[in-house]
Amino acid sequence: LQRNGFQQFGRSTRSFELGGVWHDCLHFERHAA
Repeated sequence: LQRNGFQQFGRSTRSFELGGVWHDCLHFERHAA
């Protein structure tokens, strides 16, 4: 995840890029739970 840089967008320090789309880890974990 860190290879893309968490702060690249500056939107959230816990976001990551997946398939060219940025996701928030909290949002992702909510769906994964």
